[in-house]
Amino acid sequence: MRSVLGKYFILAMQAMVLAHELDEFNLSFLKVEGNTLYYHLDDFADHAGNFLTQYYNARGYAKYHGLCFNYTNSAFEQHDHFLNYYPRYVCPDHVSFSSQELFKLASTVIFKECGQFFVFPHYCKGFWLYMREEMQSETKSVIEQYEKAKNIAPLTFRTPDTSVIHIRCLDHDTIFAHYDFGPTAFSLYNDMKHTADILIVSGAGTASSPNYNKTLCGQLEAPRINYLQKLYPHANITEASKSTFEDFRLLVKAPNLYRDSSTFGLVASMANIGGNIYSSPMFITKLTFDSPNVSWSNAGVLLPSVAEKDLDFGCHQYCREEAKNGNKERCFCNDESEGPKAVTHEEVLKIIHWLETH
Repeated sequence: MRSVLGKYFILAMQAMVLAHELDEFNLSFLKVEGNTLYYHLDDFADHAGNFLTQYYNARGYAKYHGLCFNYTNSAFEQHDHFLNYYPRYVCPDHVSFSSQELFKLASTVIFKECGQFFVFPHYCKGFWLYMREEMQSETKSVIEQYEKAKNIAPLTFRTPDTSVIHIRCLDHDTIFAHYDFGPTAFSLYNDMKHTADILIVSGAGTASSPNYNKTLCGQLEAPRINYLQKLYPHANITEASKSTFEDFRLLVKAPNLYRDSSTFGLVASMANIGGNIYSSPMFITKLTFDSPNVSWSNAGVLLPSVAEKDLDFGCHQYCREEAKNGNKERCFCNDESEGPKAVTHEEVLKIIHWLETH
């Protein structure tokens, strides 16, 4: 009887400690009750990368504290989205708190260093980084379930060593739209080992979008392809972007993946089984991590702050959006005017030169 009471007392004390940790960083989407971590999310729209890094960070938090995980609300329930197929409830066979050593690691090291990044955990080496096995097996299952539900043919490659290049660019301009992202220098592609087939994934439907060639994303596509063709004149280079699901599936299954700094590419590469991943350090925090199939490149990333410093750029839409949202500390300029500023032809040439030489 005492041992049972002692067990429940320990679980109750642990729940109090964890609840305090979550309250400390105002993490209202997470709640610990008894032996279960409840995760509630009603935002992120179609942002698969942001959602899955947060989802697996919460999963990891539950796993390394010996808790069940209950995803109580899906931000995607109103949409017939492949993200709805990820597990809602996961519980270990025997629920108890972790060993003291692991509990200390999870509570003090990871959480104290990364707690402020729990909403966007990709900035930090958080719990998500220790969930790769689950990401791989569950994403494989999600893809298969969604293919079956939507009668989508399984993905096949023309050659088994196809290389896939991921570009963070949607059907609207996303370059300089966020202080944390930018195009990767073309030197990332200098030593591609498999070049018979090169597929470029630059966002859902970009190549066929109206006025795509007038966007900054579109204006960088031809120089990128020209750069690749000079290096690999016999390569078959194809724009392969389709739907969000098909793009994600392509990155997850890519035999060789060269990716931009993005949460979409990050999660897809973490879920990739057996492929070779090539990337520059990610985000403004220059995040890297050890993994047997991930190679880190010295290729630069043209973040907005780098563009202002190296190219003498003024304020573009990234800074204006941040300023309008009250985040002036994230801007790298003092222009407080509103509205996006179009990138000039001269600035496009500067960007292309930077990408070709870094």
